[in-house]
Formats: sequence, C-alpha cells, structure tokens
Amino acid sequence: MPVHPGAVHLSGQLTQQSFPTFSQRPADLQGVVVTQARAEGLTVSLDDLHFLASWSEFEDCTFTQRRSGPVLNASGAAAQGSLGWAGGPSVYRGCHFEGIRFKTLGGYRMDAATFEDCTFDRCRFNGHFHTTADLIGCRFVGTMDGCVWYGMSAEHQGSRRNVVRGNDFTGATITSNVAWRGRFDVGAQRWPEEFTPTVDD
Repeated sequence: MPVHPGAVHLSGQLTQQSFPTFSQRPADLQGVVVTQARAEGLTVSLDDLHFLASWSEFEDCTFTQRRSGPVLNASGAAAQGSLGWAGGPSVYRGCHFEGIRFKTLGGYRMDAATFEDCTFDRCRFNGHFHTTADLIGCRFVGTMDGCVWYGMSAEHQGSRRNVVRGNDFTGATITSNVAWRGRFDVGAQRWPEEFTPTVDD
C-alpha cells in the first residue's frame, strides 16, 4: 500500500493534537503515517484519512469513523489504510473501534496487528479478509457480514498461526455470508446462542 502524497509522519509519544482535524470535509484524503510511536487515551477520527501504522502501541484509544453520508470523498477516494502496515506489527490494547469500515480494498485493514481486549462496536466488515492479525480477548458488537476470518492465512500456511482466542462474539449478529478458514479455532471463542460456526477449509 503506497503512502499518500503529502502524508504527515508521526513517531514517539503522540498527543491528541498529533492528528489532523478538519472544520469541513476535505476534497482529498489526508495521509497519516505512524511509525515507532506510542499513544494512550486518544480519540482518533479515521474519517477522510489514509492511515498507516507500524511498530507502534496504542492503549485505551478510541478510533471512530462516520457511519452516515457518502463513503467516497470529493476526489472519489474512501478513507482507508492499514493498522499493521508493511509487516511492522502494531499493538492495540483496550482500544475501542466504532463504526470502522474494515474492507480489504477501499477500507481499513488489520494486517499484521495485535488486538488485545479491544471492542469492535458496529464496525462494517463487508469485504474484510482477516489474514494475519492476532485477536485476543476482543468483543464484537453489531452485524457481521461478507467477511472471512483465518486462523492461518493461505499465504502463511505452515509458517505462522494467528493467535485468535478468548474473543466474545455474543453481541454480534453473524450472517451466513461469513467464513471461518485456515484452522480458525472456533472452540476458543464465545458465540451467540443458537449459532454454530463451522470452519470452511
């Protein structure tokens, strides 16, 4: 994923003022590249950002994205990026993701990130392929549709198994258009009543 032209590069200890804010919706995306940084207790709007994070730690942070209005901005681009960019795993501990559009093309990707005790609240997973992220003790709330979750991605078979355990899906409405593949450990998660996930390998 290329870096957006004119991106702001952030590292070190981040503050609320580190991230760009807009008085009105910009015509183009604002690139933000976070590398070797640490943030705690911040609220970050991912609206209109091309956001890339690598080798960084986020604790008790809130990431939001608007759920109403057009997906594309005036230049025809959708807010997008990677939370674990370029093989540089970032860690998110106790973070809250609200309304984030997780989508492999034209949205945000988890990639090589670790999520510990995080909440995914009414996030949009349509078109999302979870391939290499670790998910530990996370909670999912809202409708889950049109996505694939891997215990081990096809391109990493035999080399590394994702750590996916203790996640709570009881607050999620999971449609029939969701797949669990690559030795996904369904027994290590909590599921809604009357829902039985099957691994489709």
